[in-house]
Amino acid sequence: MFVKKMFTVLAFFIILALIGCSNVEGSSKIYNNLESDEIAQLRMTMMIMADGYYNEEDITFTQDEINKFLDLYNAVPEERIIEIKQVPSELKTGIVIDLKQETEIRIQYDGDKIYNTIIDVTGQQKYVIHFPELTSFFERKVAENI
Repeated sequence: MFVKKMFTVLAFFIILALIGCSNVEGSSKIYNNLESDEIAQLRMTMMIMADGYYNEEDITFTQDEINKFLDLYNAVPEERIIEIKQVPSELKTGIVIDLKQETEIRIQYDGDKIYNTIIDVTGQQKYVIHFPELTSFFERKVAENI
């Protein structure tokens, strides 16, 4: 009887461990299905050279541009996202999204790569995104504002 109970308890813990591992593997590397009604604030800044110094300039978005950006961000395939330890400091432009639920999402562009940082109560996760459509969006916004 004791062996049967031990086997049952052991099986229970193995099942819990497998469920926990499958949840970790299934978690997304970006904030999934980001919707405009979740956003408290969205702002974009760009570093512009003027008089030998870089100045930070605010870039405005129309609602159509916000929707287009969110569609692109939500469309990034999981296999195009790679976790990194650090985002470079030399950035051209970036979008910061403050969500209503105490989460900040930074999507930054250095002229070559796109970086995604998610900051929430659990800490920070940093990724590089390889998605040409999102890169084109950033390149177009930079060209419009130079």
